[in-house]
Amino acid sequence: MDDGNAKKRKNKTEGFNLNTQSFTLEENILLTKILLDRYGLVCSVEKNNGYHRIYVFLQSVSHFRNIINEFVVPSMRYKLG
Repeated sequence: MDDGNAKKRKNKTEGFNLNTQSFTLEENILLTKILLDRYGLVCSVEKNNGYHRIYVFLQSVSHFRNIINEFVVPSMRYKLG
């Protein structure tokens, strides 16, 4: 539950970074397609320190929270922004 974070601007969550840098670019692209097809989450792949990770767009923030909320342990809830 610690491989990601809310991306904030002026204390407002505008997206989520999923730290998937250990996957290849192709694997990250596949994961974004799965997140869209299965869960309706709008995501992209972005570069981060020479690697790639998944970014969940603002339009999917609430839906993302709803999907994972029941699985997040209390000590990690701050990650949801």
